[in-house]
Amino acid sequence: MTATTPRKARSDAAANRQKILQAAHFQFAQDGPEASLNEVARRAGVGVATLYRHFPTREDLVAAVYANEVQELGEAADRALSTLPPDEAIAVWVDRFLEYAATKRGLGEALKALRERGDARVDPRGVLADSMSKLLEAGQAAGTIRNGIDGNDLLLAFAGLWSLPHDDQFATRAKRLADLVVAGLRRDG
Repeated sequence: MTATTPRKARSDAAANRQKILQAAHFQFAQDGPEASLNEVARRAGVGVATLYRHFPTREDLVAAVYANEVQELGEAADRALSTLPPDEAIAVWVDRFLEYAATKRGLGEALKALRERGDARVDPRGVLADSMSKLLEAGQAAGTIRNGIDGNDLLLAFAGLWSLPHDDQFATRAKRLADLVVAGLRRDG
């Protein structure tokens, strides 16, 4: 056995884990938390045994997909701010947030059950509020976003998304609401 064999196995395992998370994200968004795990494995290009080696239970996979989505959403705020003016970064990030909202709605009941059993992997509030605060503070410093609004305020403003029906109009309605909120953040003239 060579010295690189274990390292290759670990990188393959990490790559497989990421493929599974991406496939599960897609499948859960499409079919909800009861999506076929066989289909997730097929879509990821791995065997079902590999899926279960990484995620022994459906709940483990749901929690990992959701935690991964929240982490990516937090990182998206930094990426947007590094390449765009703050007011544009907020709009781009909000579009990404809407993708997250669609995924979360598909996993709603499963995530609620995980939270009720005390699973700490499914508490996004801090990451979301921090990301929103970072975006708002940059816009306030640039003079394009109204003062006196913080990430918790913005998180509450988006709470209406969770009351929208989960139907074929969700994306359209969510985008209209988000555009309304973002327009309200902008400083006049």
